[in-house]
Amino acid sequence: MANTLALAILLHRRKLVPTGELQWGELGKAGITAAVAGLLSQLVARAVMVSGSRTADVEALGLITITWAGAAAAGLWLTGSQLPHDLRRRKATAYPRVAERQAEELSAGIEP
Repeated sequence: MANTLALAILLHRRKLVPTGELQWGELGKAGITAAVAGLLSQLVARAVMVSGSRTADVEALGLITITWAGAAAAGLWLTGSQLPHDLRRRKATAYPRVAERQAEELSAGIEP
């Protein structure tokens, strides 16, 4: 969460993404979903016995990864998050007004 907030502040300071235009509800859904998925993955990690061989370690890591990915996907689906839809959509920019403003500043010779 701290990393996400720091990134949002830095993007706002550099005038790349104004914080007023961020979808905080979607970020909250994704954050809560990631925390729950991480907890479930930790429970699976404790339940998986690691024998010390590389093959067993890779299998355990694969199971933990699949658990996290499945829980994250299910959580985003259950909360009705738009994040998966937005990730599948290919668009030039998530913030068209910011892109337009930057284009105007660049054409006027102003450093962003």
